Amino acid sequence: MLSKFMEILAVHGTAVVRWVGWNVSLAVIPVLFGYALLGVVKSSRTRPSLWKSIGAALLLGLWLAFVPNTCYLLTEWRHFLVNVANPDLLRDAGTHPKIILSAEAFFFFVYSGIGTLCFVLAIRPIEATLRIWKKPFWSVAFALFFLISLGVYLGLILRLNSWDLVSDPDSVFLPISKIPGNHLLLVVLVVFALFLWGLYEALDIWVDGMLLRWEVIAKRHNGGPSPAAGRPKGRNRSKKA
Repeated sequence: MLSKFMEILAVHGTAVVRWVGWNVSLAVIPVLFGYALLGVVKSSRTRPSLWKSIGAALLLGLWLAFVPNTCYLLTEWRHFLVNVANPDLLRDAGTHPKIILSAEAFFFFVYSGIGTLCFVLAIRPIEATLRIWKKPFWSVAFALFFLISLGVYLGLILRLNSWDLVSDPDSVFLPISKIPGNHLLLVVLVVFALFLWGLYEALDIWVDGMLLRWEVIAKRHNGGPSPAAGRPKGRNRSKKA
C-alpha cells in the first residue's frame, strides 16, 4: 500500500508542487498589496502627496485584480470530487483506496484553508483603510464581494487570469457585458458574493480572537498581568488592522 502511494506521489508530485505553489503565490499577492496600500494611506495622513495618492490608487487596482485568487482556492475541491468519482484512481490505489482519498481530502483541506486565510488577511487591511477614509465597510461590502465573485467566475469558468485585464481586456470585459442578460448566472454570482461576505465576517471574528489570545499568551510569557479581566466583550473593530 505504501509503495503504491509513493509511486503515485513520485509520478504526480512535481506537477502538484508547481500547481499548488503557483496558486498559493497568487493568493499571497493581494495580502501584500493590501497591507502596502494600508501603509501608504497611513503615511498620507501625516505627509500627503500626489505620488502617494497615485500609488494608493495603483495598489488598490492591483489588489482588486488579484484578490479573487484567494477564494479561488475554495473551488479546488472540485478536483477531489473528480478523483472520488474516478474508478481508475480507486483501482490504482490498490486494496486501500480510502487511505488515498483521506490523504487527498487532508491535502485539499489544508490547500483551501491557506486560500481562505489569505482571503481574510487580504481584506482586513482594506477594511482598515476604509476606516481611515471614514467610510463604513458595510457601505461597499456587497459591491466588493460581488466583484470578487465575478473574478472567481472569470478565472474558474472562462479560465482568465488577473493580468488579462491589461494584456487582453476584451476577453475580460466582453463576457462581463453579457452577464446582465444571463439571469441565472447573475443570481449565482450574487449568492456566492453573499457567501463570501458571510465567510469573511466569520473568519474576521476568528482572526480577532486569535490575535487577542496571542496577546494574552505573550503577556503571560513576559510576566505581565493577564488582560482577561479587562477583555472587551464582542468585537473591537476600532483597533483592528
